[in-house]
Amino acid sequence: MNSRGSIRLQTYQSVILLLKNLGHKLGRGNMFESIYQIFAAMLMGGFDASDGRFYKSEAHTKQAQLACALELFRRARGAFPEKLDELVPDFIAAIPADLMDDAPMRYRRTPEGGFDLWSVAMNREDGHAANDPKIHSTTRQLDWVWRRPAK
Repeated sequence: MNSRGSIRLQTYQSVILLLKNLGHKLGRGNMFESIYQIFAAMLMGGFDASDGRFYKSEAHTKQAQLACALELFRRARGAFPEKLDELVPDFIAAIPADLMDDAPMRYRRTPEGGFDLWSVAMNREDGHAANDPKIHSTTRQLDWVWRRPAK
C-alpha cells in the first residue's frame, strides 16, 4: 500500500475509534458499531476532494520549478530541450518526481516550439497530457497539465 492509501486507512481507523469512544462515553457500548463505520465513511468522503487539491497544487509547484529551468535552458541554448534530463545539473539539481506515481514528471516539446509538462493526476494513468477544460473537478481530470505555447 502506498503512503497515500496508508494515511487514508489510518485516518479512517482513527475516525472509527473516535466514534466508538464517543459511544462508550454516552453509555451505548458497541450497539452502534456499524453506524460508526457509516459515519466514518461519510466523513472520509471529503478527503478525496482535499487530497486532490493538495496533490494538484504539489504537481503545479513541481511543474513551476521545471518551467523555470526550461525557460533558463531556452534562454541559454535557444530552444527547449528534447528531454528533461538535459536540464540536469546546469539548470536544476534533479528532475522532480510526479507525486502520484513517483515517476519523473512527464514532458514533451511541441512542434510549434513550446512544451507540455504533466502529472498523471488522481487516476495515475498517463493520458499523454490529456486535459479536458470542461472538467473542473481536480479528481476527475485525466492529467494535470502545464502548457507553454510557443512565443
